[in-house]
Amino acid sequence: MIGLIADTHMPERCPKLPETVFQAFAGVDLILHAGDVGELWVLDALSRIAPVVAVHGNDEADPATARALPYLQTITAAGNRVVLTHAHYPDRVAEMESRRDDRWGPKLARRAQFGLEHESRIVVFGHTHIPMVTLHDGVWLINPGAIAPSSFTMRQKVRTVARLHLRRGQPPQVRHIDLDQPQQSFRDEIDVREGFHTAYARFSESILEPALETEWHWLTQRLNTVDPDWWRELFMPMMRRCWAGEQAYISVADIMTTLQSDPALVSVMEPALNNSPVFKPYLS
Repeated sequence: MIGLIADTHMPERCPKLPETVFQAFAGVDLILHAGDVGELWVLDALSRIAPVVAVHGNDEADPATARALPYLQTITAAGNRVVLTHAHYPDRVAEMESRRDDRWGPKLARRAQFGLEHESRIVVFGHTHIPMVTLHDGVWLINPGAIAPSSFTMRQKVRTVARLHLRRGQPPQVRHIDLDQPQQSFRDEIDVREGFHTAYARFSESILEPALETEWHWLTQRLNTVDPDWWRELFMPMMRRCWAGEQAYISVADIMTTLQSDPALVSVMEPALNNSPVFKPYLS
């Protein structure tokens, strides 16, 4: 039995592994982490359960994690060759271009190709934050889902891991586990005809109120010109409250209250905020 996990993004977006991970992986012989680990201590924590094999993702909190882990790893268990990869494009331009295409077909074909190239009928991947089991081009594609949100402005609505049972010559048996309701059977079939974003919306949602959504990129770009890390330090407490379920969303008023708590920052940002129809009313 193999435990599958991905997208833990620790500790930036999740301070520690949920205790239900240890329950979900009880009795497994091996754990595969499909990338976006965060910091390497996450793997140490998982190794208390069973040996861990991991790959890096495209959004590792600590550069040391990306240096320590490979992009792709091939594992053989119970007579089955398994390819483990986060499945992002190493080139950021190519990665961002791929996100513009809502079709599942090209995404699944690329993941299946990893298996075909390594003569494997099973590919375990992360990156999409969507739990999945599907057969494409003769290759079983398995995503355990995610623990942490896909970005600082999103909430992972359903946090899942998976258990993989392998037998020689048999299709893989996969059971996903909702970490917030581990005693209940979890099953959520993805209809690839509906497109990627329809599936993504079932598992992720924004933590920004609509009015703030339209101004967020502009605001963070402005703050980046002052200090690239400033906005994260300012807004992270609110984000963490949203991820913990202690706050429903971040509002324009929340942002302005936080900015105005720092007079130096208000002085720098005020001319730009005065040109924003969303933020200007809060300056008067």
